[in-house]
Amino acid sequence: SDSDAASASPFAGVLLQIQEFVNFVYSKFSSLFVTSDTFGEDLLKAVISLFVVVNPIGKVPLFVTLTEKMEKQNKRLVSKNAIITTAVLLTIFAVAGIQVLSIFGISIYSFMVAGGILLFIISIEFLTHGEWRYSGSSVSGDSGIVPLAFPLLAGPGAITTVIISLQAYGWIVSIISIVFVVLVTYLVLHVENPLL
Repeated sequence: SDSDAASASPFAGVLLQIQEFVNFVYSKFSSLFVTSDTFGEDLLKAVISLFVVVNPIGKVPLFVTLTEKMEKQNKRLVSKNAIITTAVLLTIFAVAGIQVLSIFGISIYSFMVAGGILLFIISIEFLTHGEWRYSGSSVSGDSGIVPLAFPLLAGPGAITTVIISLQAYGWIVSIISIVFVVLVTYLVLHVENPLL
């Protein structure tokens, strides 16, 4: 029985060290990933606000208008370019939005006004001509970037929303909300047109 206690003792010591290590790692990771006691509520608020501003369902008619004369492969390219560009823009502005704007001496309010003017010009273009005339036929994916990804999907409202989300809820909540909204946007664009 003394030999059992001696052999259990080193094993118990290793288990205790493993348990201490796991507790240490858990405490470090939990402090990184959970920013508050209201993580779920904050995430829900961030996702809903970004989803409402991006409004992927409302962008379906514009996507159809922009791609109605394109082949299936070109529609896929436009969709892919729009989704990737939207994700990259929103992530960059979520992480470094205030810094990027301040480098150029732009306030968030000036950015919102300029984006509103750009959206106004695009809407006048759609109303008067019924289509976006400035996507070159040489590069079919261009209309996936302008105007679909920017300023329609990742416009001034969405960029402002992710900047405010970062300040209010932290970067983890902001990044998760961007990933969720971009995935939903991808699904909406592909469910709308299953031929893609």
